[in-house]
Amino acid sequence: MTLAEYFEKTSYKATYNLGDRILGRYQGVPFIGTVGNDNQLNPVDGPFLTVHLDLPIKIDDVVKDVIIVKHHEINRLRDFDAKETKEPSLFDSVHKAPKKQKKVEKEVTRTESLLARLKTLKDKK
Repeated sequence: MTLAEYFEKTSYKATYNLGDRILGRYQGVPFIGTVGNDNQLNPVDGPFLTVHLDLPIKIDDVVKDVIIVKHHEINRLRDFDAKETKEPSLFDSVHKAPKKQKKVEKEVTRTESLLARLKTLKDKK
């Protein structure tokens, strides 16, 4: 067995590629970012991702724009089509504001509008 075959069998295979878009929570703070590296240093700690954040986050008075997270802390960010139904995401809260009801306008016929005008004219006298 050559070294190339050995490392092909035993080395870590990356789940995410460079540049994949992801979202998740880092110490309770939601984030969206880009995968910089998907790696494993040793089998005890397991695989991890280096993430370049879209917007920096401040945790314990330290501003971070690159973070290291585990695979279970993130989700792959998908492209949404305008016609697709919205699926609940990581950022959706449990409590949602009630939707406002739209006003339904009653269609007024021409005779009804003429009667309404006559009533307003009678009131002006």
